[in-house]
Amino acid sequence: MPPGFYFKQLCIATPLKYLPEYPKFSVYHIMPYYQTWEEFARAAEKLYLTDPMKVRVVLKYRHCDGNICMKVTDDAVCLQYKTDQAQDVKKIEKLHGKLMRLMVSKETHSGSMETD
Repeated sequence: MPPGFYFKQLCIATPLKYLPEYPKFSVYHIMPYYQTWEEFARAAEKLYLTDPMKVRVVLKYRHCDGNICMKVTDDAVCLQYKTDQAQDVKKIEKLHGKLMRLMVSKETHSGSMETD
């Protein structure tokens, strides 16, 4: 018999009311996008400074939509910002460069973000 035979028979023979309930929420409700750049930049800096070893930064550009998305996460908190404005791309590039410089530097990260 094929490997999924019993599962297929179970799905066909079991009425929907007996199948387990799955949560009715989406991942996108858990990770909302920030509406303003200032709030996002402040939250991203604060998240990085709390635990620099766990934070990841992801940039994603979709040419078909003309959107650029920046995501900063430490697996417990996920911050996202999406824009299609050209002036915001410069801000994203500046924050990304600042975070990358801090990630590769050997000095402590206590107050270096606030002084820049």
